[in-house]
Amino acid sequence: MVIEPTLFENKIFSDPRGLLVDLSAQESIFNFNTKHQCFSLSEPKNTLRGLHFQSGEYAQSKIVSCVTGSLIDVVVNIDRSGNDFGKVFYFSLNGLDGNSVYVPKNCAHGFITTSPNTVVHYSFDSIFWASSSVTLSFFDPALDVKFPVDRSEMLISSNDQSGLELIAAAEKFETRK
Repeated sequence: MVIEPTLFENKIFSDPRGLLVDLSAQESIFNFNTKHQCFSLSEPKNTLRGLHFQSGEYAQSKIVSCVTGSLIDVVVNIDRSGNDFGKVFYFSLNGLDGNSVYVPKNCAHGFITTSPNTVVHYSFDSIFWASSSVTLSFFDPALDVKFPVDRSEMLISSNDQSGLELIAAAEKFETRK
């Protein structure tokens, strides 16, 4: 059973027309049953999204794939019962490499785009429930997340700017288990 964020390669079929990325291996590799899917479009370069997670009965594992563009994926372990609490994982994804990142339920997820018009596809093993949704702040000094640009150059939603610090987010994760 996978318990930490993992970068993995999907099967790619390419020819002179382009490529096809087969995402079906995800379910067998991670014993993952997709219940919900969506995608996001981040038009400007340096768009910051996250760090998001759900807790309680709606806690979600997710698989994140970049369809077009490029990004730095950031995953943070929010479970204080493990040895990796507060650990930050970084993964580079782009629309041409066919890679994806598995994000377990005990982690918050986010990313910053490194090119314009970045499209990200998400597969979730649980449906979205707004009442279980929590945002962890990228800017909590306890995390010391490294970015390729200054905060003033990022496009960030008001929700993501007002995320919780690590300890408060971990408490929400624990109280909703």
